[in-house]
Amino acid sequence: MAIQLSVTARNNEASGIISTLGTTGNLTLSLYNGSEPATCATAITGSNTLCATGTFAASGMSAATGTLSCGATITLVGQAAAGAGTTVTFYRLFDNTGTNCVVQGTVGTTGNDMNLNNTNIANAQTVTITSYTITEGNA
Repeated sequence: MAIQLSVTARNNEASGIISTLGTTGNLTLSLYNGSEPATCATAITGSNTLCATGTFAASGMSAATGTLSCGATITLVGQAAAGAGTTVTFYRLFDNTGTNCVVQGTVGTTGNDMNLNNTNIANAQTVTITSYTITEGNA
């Protein structure tokens, strides 16, 4: 059974994620292959490869009406470990210290937590995020 939140609680929950990420400096977004770890606190293992990473201004994240979205233009660059092409399956969004994972989720081209123009990432390739939104309960 799903819980229901008041509009105020729902909006505060989304704002809390923004607060945890930090509202100044840069946020780090990283794309990986393999199975998504059980939690944000679970370490990345040798079976996961960092395929692409990039930073964007923390001010690019906004929370409104229970939806957390990224209005910033984010350019991610394929890493050497991606080689000639590796399919990414999940992302991690780190706070403005660059060390604490705050949010993670699935990656694909449609219908995922984060959607990209292409999920097969190669070394030095530029990646474009086509949509990224987190919707809080009953938003």
